[in-house]
This record gives sequence, structure tokens and C-alpha cells, in this order.
Amino acid sequence: MKKKLKNILLNKDEKDSIVLCFSTKSFNNYKKRVSFYGCETGYSMLAIVDSEKNQILYCFAELYLSPVTVVQLFNIYNRTVKVGDLISDSTDHYIPDYDTVNEKEQVCLLVAAECAVVYMNVLENNLECAITLTNSINTLIVTSLIADINFDSKNEILLGTYKHYILSYVYENDTWEEQQKLDIRHPVYTICYLDINGEGVNDMVVMSGRGIHIFKHEPKDLILLLQERLKTLEIIDPV
Repeated sequence: MKKKLKNILLNKDEKDSIVLCFSTKSFNNYKKRVSFYGCETGYSMLAIVDSEKNQILYCFAELYLSPVTVVQLFNIYNRTVKVGDLISDSTDHYIPDYDTVNEKEQVCLLVAAECAVVYMNVLENNLECAITLTNSINTLIVTSLIADINFDSKNEILLGTYKHYILSYVYENDTWEEQQKLDIRHPVYTICYLDINGEGVNDMVVMSGRGIHIFKHEPKDLILLLQERLKTLEIIDPV
């Protein structure tokens, strides 16, 4: 990666602002990491660091019109384990940690300020290839979730807003398309995706001004999905 540094004209108060959000991810080999932080004044910084030499390889500064409330680094494709790898006798399948990013795939950056923007392939395009998420302007985005909630092996983006709803987006046709607007009727503070009862399937847990909301997948849909995936491996006979 080429060493590169771009500075934008900012006064000292903008750079010394309070940091509101921070995101960092290591690459699979842990030799480099990518970090991004956003401030109350709208100032933000993206940096690629050599973890072994503790040296900044590349950094890029940006200034938004409002406080940066959300930043998340992620790959488009979800970090999953193929069923065929699990049932095979091979031990050569390397499964990287969930918290790392794959440098060989597109590394994207979600930023929410006056609106929500996804910067595509930041390792190659810097912050120049931006996709603004529809209907995210002036929605007071508080939190976000990057997860594969529809089991298509691609991550979806969910935005929790102070205006009482959750926006969800899917990556289709080389862009991020709005899929659903979920009305919570109270400000949304946090969205998590985890297995809360040990069933083996994650649930979406939302904390709002009213309390905790738990959204579960329909069991019948999960069974059908599992059967379809097993059929492709010829483990079971077609129904």
C-alpha cells in the first residue's frame, strides 16, 4: 500500500473536538489494522497502520456538516463457515476471527452524520467512492448494525434513529437499496444481533426509549432454509 497523507484545512478547535465514535479492525494476518474516528465537530480520520512497526501507512481526513454519530468498518460478504468445510475431513480451512476484515475483499466504511454514507472499497478508493443511503438525511442516526440477517451470505445495514424507526439496507445491483422501515415508536438507542437463548440462531435485540424489543426469526423459515442448503450438498433426499 502506498504511503499517502491528505490534509484538509481545519482550525485547531475542529481537530481537538470530542470523539463521539471509533471503529478499528485488524486484517486477517494481524500485520495491519484500519481505524476510523468521528468527532462532535464533524471532523473524522481514517488511518491504515502497520501493527508490527507501529507506523501509519495512510491516512485521510474528512469534515462533515454535523457530529459524526456512527462509524463501522466491514466486508460486504459475511464471515461464515461453509457446511461442506464442517463435514469434511480436511483441516486446512482457516477460519479468521469474526472481528477481523478480509483485506482481499472490499472493505467498506459506514459513516453517519447529517446523513448515512457508505464508502466502498476504502483500501483502493480512499473516501472517494461514496453511496448515500436513501431516506437517511436528517434522521438523527444513533446506532447501527452490520449483520447478515436474511441469510444470503451478505451483510445488511440497519440504522437506528432517534425518530422512532429502524432503516435496513441490502447490497444489490452494486448499490445499497432500502429494504424496510421498522417503526419502533420510540427513540432507538442500540441494536444487537446475538443468540440470547442458546438456540443456535441470532435474534435482533433493540433497546429503545420504551425498553427492550426482541425480534426472532420465524422457525418455519429457518427449517426450510436449512433443508434447502442441505439439499445442495446431497445430504438428504429432496422432499
